[in-house]
Amino acid sequence: MLNQRKKDILELLKENESIKIATLAELCGVSQVTIRKDVAQLEELGMIHRYRGKIGIASQNSRPYYVREDCNLANKRLVAQKAAEMISPNDLIILDAGTTTMLIAELLASEQPHSIVTNSVPVATQLRNTNHVVTMVGGMLLNQSLCCIGPDTEAAFQKIEADKVFIGCSGLRASRGLTTENIIEASTKKAMLHAAKQVIAVFDGSKFEQTALSLFASFDEIDTVITTRPENDNSILEEMRQHGIHIIFADE
Repeated sequence: MLNQRKKDILELLKENESIKIATLAELCGVSQVTIRKDVAQLEELGMIHRYRGKIGIASQNSRPYYVREDCNLANKRLVAQKAAEMISPNDLIILDAGTTTMLIAELLASEQPHSIVTNSVPVATQLRNTNHVVTMVGGMLLNQSLCCIGPDTEAAFQKIEADKVFIGCSGLRASRGLTTENIIEASTKKAMLHAAKQVIAVFDGSKFEQTALSLFASFDEIDTVITTRPENDNSILEEMRQHGIHIIFADE
């Protein structure tokens, strides 16, 4: 857990593109020695980066799972709640790996039994002592996201016909679709999309301001998006509507 000063440092970095150590120490009311220790710990967690004597906040997409799970948590919970409400009795569902889908799993833990397929270690672990029939798809472990990816994972999804897939993303690409950081993971996500009758993308509004290396789903392949309102007006929303995507704002 982060102490209050480290949280304050992150908030200051969100408001400023970069800050010098001396300025950061003055704003926090502590010595540069103390700030340097805080900065070193935050850098080790992958939350910030140092460049030419200045500190900047790291991209959310490059952070490990255990760091990302606390980012935008309130909005993720809203998205997860709306997603859980879309699950009908007897649905066979696929839960993608990710911090938002993990919150969906938490909500489902006490629900009536479903058949749930996932490639996410945290999701499978969350559901281990429930009445659900849980299938954990194996493959190559992607440490940063704690999920299985690769040819074996894809082959397993090719044998599945699910009612709904709830899938996350690292960001969006204008006029194109959903993106993720890892090329192999992108291929695995494609296999998930093709394994379900209904594709539901789940992500908080911060993803409208981000993109990532690999495109894995065009807007034409998405049926529903559950998200929160982005801070700024975003043209991608209109593009989604033009492709017939049903958009649900979980914070309204």
